[in-house]
Amino acid sequence: MKKCLYLLFSISLSFVSCINTQKSEIEKQAVEAFKMSYAKEVKDANFDSFRTVFFTQNLCIIHIEGNVANAPKKLEYLFFTQDGKNYEAVQDLSEDSIFVSEPTLKTISKGTIYEKLDFANATFYRAALYINSFGREVGNHNTDFILRIPMETGLWELCGFVDEFGDKINGKYLRITGKGKFSKTLETNEKLIALLFIDEYHNCCLRLVEYGYGVVKDFSGYIKIKDGEGDVHEIYFSESSSGNIEPNSLATKMEFRDIVEKEGELSAIANIGGGLFSEKKSYKFKFNLNGLKKAMNYVWHNENNASESDYEEVDSNIESFNNEDIDDDTDISIPESESINELIDSI
Repeated sequence: MKKCLYLLFSISLSFVSCINTQKSEIEKQAVEAFKMSYAKEVKDANFDSFRTVFFTQNLCIIHIEGNVANAPKKLEYLFFTQDGKNYEAVQDLSEDSIFVSEPTLKTISKGTIYEKLDFANATFYRAALYINSFGREVGNHNTDFILRIPMETGLWELCGFVDEFGDKINGKYLRITGKGKFSKTLETNEKLIALLFIDEYHNCCLRLVEYGYGVVKDFSGYIKIKDGEGDVHEIYFSESSSGNIEPNSLATKMEFRDIVEKEGELSAIANIGGGLFSEKKSYKFKFNLNGLKKAMNYVWHNENNASESDYEEVDSNIESFNNEDIDDDTDISIPESESINELIDSI
């Protein structure tokens, strides 16, 4: 009996040692990557507190505290490794942070695509999605990449409409975030975020965001699109009354819908302006549309019958977490209006 107990105790120690080794390796990589990248890019910065709140074999989330220009600063740093390459993203530590307490995650996951995932997988999904949208490769900031995530719905996110008072109303839509570059007279290859929306009636529209915060206004011109099957299309888009960028005829709206529903990689190029009274601008952006059919089926045809078989599992180990700065009533949905033609007046 004593030998059995000793054997079980030894196995337990070995397991804990293996987990701690795994954590220390990816945690060390993450801290070093942060110090060599973001910490050096911020002037008058001193970060001295690093706390790992979540880790898997491929992902490490660290909450960091320090000072920037003698003012207190709290950050959330995401570090992801895949296929021999490392990726990172950082944001202010707030109610919108990727890692939140389990009760908070249960609240904010209601009505989302990842609602059926357990705590570890949902956190992994949210982190990978954020890095895909706003992150970069460590040491090589100009490369395009798409991280694989443990869901058959790809990079699509489920959002809900709200009214002018911010209250949720009936209606949902899917949103995907792409990345690209834009250039104009005095600037070249600046950061561009592209957003694509599709509702249950298969209506599609775009938003382009310069520098990551400035929504493109008064867009009017042709966008050349290569779809997931390699076919090239040229469609005239213009800004709607709601500020979205949409094809300007029923025929081209149907054409754009068909392009999007092919899935695969969508690449787009737009050159607008350049006349006597307008500045010439060029935009290049991409979306990975894979998973759309699965996401649409989940949301509008079988959302109440989704099972865990719809998702893959990630092997994870989680540190205990208690952060008084996180509000358990957090709602991460971006406020939306009543129809797809009135999407996000502000981002």
